[in-house]
Amino acid sequence: MSASGPSGPVPAGFDSWDRLYAEQARLNRAANRLYIPEEPGYAGLVVAPENHEVRLYWKGKPSAAADAAVMAARRDAPVRVLPAAYSEKELLAEADRWITSGENVTLAAPKADGSGVSIGVSAPATAGTPRVAGGSSVPITFEYNSNQRQTYDRQNDSPLHYAGGWFGCSLGFAIRDNSTGRDGFLTAGHCIVTGTDIYDGGGDYLGKAKYDVGNKDTGTIEAGSAARMFTGPYNSSTSRPVGWAQKSYAGNWVNSSGAVTGELGGVKILDTTVTIITPTNGTIYNLVRGEHWNKACANTYGNSGGPVFAYPGGANQRVIAYGIVSAAGGRETYCPGLAPNNKGFSQVLYVDVTRLPALPISLKFS
Repeated sequence: MSASGPSGPVPAGFDSWDRLYAEQARLNRAANRLYIPEEPGYAGLVVAPENHEVRLYWKGKPSAAADAAVMAARRDAPVRVLPAAYSEKELLAEADRWITSGENVTLAAPKADGSGVSIGVSAPATAGTPRVAGGSSVPITFEYNSNQRQTYDRQNDSPLHYAGGWFGCSLGFAIRDNSTGRDGFLTAGHCIVTGTDIYDGGGDYLGKAKYDVGNKDTGTIEAGSAARMFTGPYNSSTSRPVGWAQKSYAGNWVNSSGAVTGELGGVKILDTTVTIITPTNGTIYNLVRGEHWNKACANTYGNSGGPVFAYPGGANQRVIAYGIVSAAGGRETYCPGLAPNNKGFSQVLYVDVTRLPALPISLKFS
């Protein structure tokens, strides 16, 4: 693992991950001004550093608010406004029809360019094309054999604990409970039961499970926490401070992480408003989906709750908080570290930390 970013091939047009992340940070500053989903024509954003521009997709004539946002964003980076066939609101409504159809649908995700909806189906293609009552109102891209799995030194941390440590699942980013003033961690909701005691990988008492929002797969643990995150492999003791949070955009590059594997780099965000159905915990809303560029490991069992992050590039030694791991998807693949039988998956689904459920908590930064 390099000092600033994943190892392995760098996307075309960059000579290092460090420079890619610096370009991504520049584009994200512009994109943050353009994220206005409340506007009727908004369809989505694609913020891929390889493009060296932000692409805003809009149905119909952009509103006055959109024009103003574009003008402001262009002070940070080039912005191109492109036509979209459908708004995000229209695609979300269609995605909801499919996820509740009962047609073996496990995933529904509006496409960031406003062209249609991706639908994951648990059955193989030979089972035939699923249908919804009345037919689909938008183009559908089917992903067959699509099953989302919630995936239950980092191994024995000590107070104050860091993100990425082990407790049966993985610890997410540090938080403060604004209602009590006590510190804690984010984690996946499916990893905890409210009110139960939590112990770390060495059997030491960590704290008590506090909040659990099941349909957003978001949980918290009340425990001593530092605004730092473990870096490197599963058995590392290296860490970095957590500097700030960033909204997830299609095209961004991130790193998935957890106590079982350590850092897993080279993950590109595909979709940002994903709904999935899991075998054990039902329907989960508003997830982000990323996939390893080469279909290598992006998540495995035990990484649930762990941090999804990026590096800022340049001399900045912090990390940027993107999300907490919820589930795995895509194809089965080899995973490093302590993954059972080294089995993992090429996709990670995670909760965006800038769109957390309404809880009295705030992220801790340093």
